[in-house]
Amino acid sequence: MADAARVSVQYLSEIERGRKEASSEVLAAVCSALGWRVLDLLDDVRAELSASSTALVGAGPEPASRRLESVDRQRAPQMHAQVRLAA
Repeated sequence: MADAARVSVQYLSEIERGRKEASSEVLAAVCSALGWRVLDLLDDVRAELSASSTALVGAGPEPASRRLESVDRQRAPQMHAQVRLAA
């Protein structure tokens, strides 16, 4: 995978473990190596974030929009990790 994406094995490993963030160029290279389109990957992440956020709408005293923003910020690292692991 690392060779196909032209990324070092060490760097790819650090991305997978959440120690480094993938740049858009690295993300595109990994998607290309997997035969994926970046757009499809991001759409899958959006759908997962939307599904997890929907359960929180209407719960608690703060406005739903603020809760969703908070969930997106909190879940973003987890979603990146899941995307990395799926690669």
